[in-house]
Amino acid sequence: HAAVVNADHPGLDDHDGLLRWSCGLFSQKALTRSWVITRDEVVFEPHVHRWGTDALSGFPLVYGRCFEGLDEPEALYMEVAQDYIHSLDVHWRSERGAYCRFDSRGDWEDVVSITNGEADSDVTLVSFSRDPLDQYLVEHDAVLVQLFEFRFRQPGSLANWAGSKRVRHGMDRGLSFYQRFAADGSISHARGVQIVRPRLSKRQVEQRLRTSHGFGADTDPDPPVEFTVWDLRNDRITTVSTDPATTTNYFVASENSLPYETSPAFFRAEVLAKYKADSAKYTVQESTISCRGGWMLRNYGVNEAGQVFVYICRLRELPYEEQQYWAIYNEAPKTGISERAYTTDFQGEWPDTPTPREALVNLLQRWRELGVPWWKWRPDTPPERLVVVPRMENRDEWGNSLVALSNAVLEGFQTKELRKILQAHSIEVDKQWRSTTLLERILRARGVFDEKTRLVSLRELNDGRRFSGVHVQGAEAKAHNRRVLETHGTYQRHFEQLCVALAKDLTLIANHLVT
Repeated sequence: HAAVVNADHPGLDDHDGLLRWSCGLFSQKALTRSWVITRDEVVFEPHVHRWGTDALSGFPLVYGRCFEGLDEPEALYMEVAQDYIHSLDVHWRSERGAYCRFDSRGDWEDVVSITNGEADSDVTLVSFSRDPLDQYLVEHDAVLVQLFEFRFRQPGSLANWAGSKRVRHGMDRGLSFYQRFAADGSISHARGVQIVRPRLSKRQVEQRLRTSHGFGADTDPDPPVEFTVWDLRNDRITTVSTDPATTTNYFVASENSLPYETSPAFFRAEVLAKYKADSAKYTVQESTISCRGGWMLRNYGVNEAGQVFVYICRLRELPYEEQQYWAIYNEAPKTGISERAYTTDFQGEWPDTPTPREALVNLLQRWRELGVPWWKWRPDTPPERLVVVPRMENRDEWGNSLVALSNAVLEGFQTKELRKILQAHSIEVDKQWRSTTLLERILRARGVFDEKTRLVSLRELNDGRRFSGVHVQGAEAKAHNRRVLETHGTYQRHFEQLCVALAKDLTLIANHLVT
C-alpha cells in the first residue's frame, strides 16, 4: 500500500508507529455517508482513511473497488485518486491498460499502468511513472510512504512461530526500515516501510511549468539551429539561426540591419513525408502542421516551384528535434513565397476563395454532420486529416492520397439506400451496379442527367484507386498515370483539380438527394 503524506508530518520519524500500519486496500474511501439517527440527518465524511496507527495521516493514490453483487472478475478493480489523474491531465485507455497522455513528441506516455493478474497469478500491480509522481509530490509538499510485507514458508513445514526472533533493519540512510521475524529457517515474515522523497526540487518543477506554458526558457537551452533563408529586408540569400539575436522585427529595425524574423526558409517537399505518413499523430492542413498534444507549425506554405517555406520566427517555435529534422531538407529558394501567403501573412487579408482542398474538406465535413442515410463517413480520421495534397511529385505519395480519399468518399455511399431511391422511381436495379452508377441513374430519373452525362470526378477517383496504388503494375496502370501527367503536368495539380471537380459533383448530388 502507499499513502501521500505531508513532508513535515511528525509521524514520519515514528518507525514503530509506521510499522503498525494496518489497512486494507478496499477499506479506503474518498467519501462516505452515514445516517445519524439521533439527529435525523445524513453526515458526509470526506477522506475516510483508516491506517490503524496515529503515526500516519494522508491519502492513498490507489483505491480498491468492489462492485457488490456482481460475480465477475471485473467486479474487483483498482482506481487511481482523481486528484492525481486530474492534476496530471491523464486519461484512461483500456487498450493500453494505463492512464495516458501525449509527450512533447506526440507519442503515448503511460503515466499510471494497471496490470491485472492473469489466470495463473492473483497479483495486480499499479505502477506509477516516477517523474510525474515526483512532480506531484513536490507540488503538494509531500512524500510517498509505502508499506511492504513478505511472508515465506518452506514447503511442507508448519507455521510454528515458537522461538521466533524479531530483528530490526534500516536501509537507505533511514528512509527505509523493516522488521523481520524468523523461526528455524523454515518460516519468516518481513514487514517494513519505505519513505519515497521526490528527486525533483521545487525550483525544477516551477521551471518546467513555466517552460511548458511558454514563460521563460529551459535552464540549459538547446543550441540554435542554422537555416538558409531569403533575407527579405536586404534581398539576399543568407544564413540565420533560431537564436532571436540573429534577426530583428519591424519595431526595432531602425537600430540595425539584421534580416527580419519573417524571412522565409525553403525546404524540399520531402520534409512533409514524415507528417503525412502518420495521420493519427500529425494533422497536415493548408498552412499548419500540428502534433497531437505537442506543437504546431504555423504559416507554412508551398511555392510555385514545389518548395515548402516557413518563416524563421515560426521555426523557432518548434521543438529542438523538429528544428534539426527540418534543417536536413533546407535549400536555397528557387522562387519566392506563394501569392496566397503574401496576401494572408503580409497584407493581412483573407484569401478570396478557398483552396481546392479546403473546399472539398468543408463539403465532406458538412456531409459528415448532415447524417443522410445514403452516405456515411467511415474512417475514424476526420476529413481535415485525411484529405492531404501530394507535394513530393512521386507516384507513391499521389497514389496513397487518392486511395485514402476514394476509400472515404466512394465507400461512404450506402448502396442499399441508393437502390431504395431508384426503386421508388419504379426502376429495376441491377445487383452489379455500384455507387457511382446508382447515383448517375438516380440523377437521370430525376431529370438532372441525360443518358450520356456521367459523374466524371467520381469515376476519375475510382480509376485513381485502381491504377495509382503503390503496388499497381501493368500497361493499363502505366497508361493511366502517363495520361494524368500529360493532362495536368504534375500529380499535385491533378489531385487539386480532382478536388475541385469532386466538390462540384458532390454538391450536385446533395442538392438533388437531400430532401
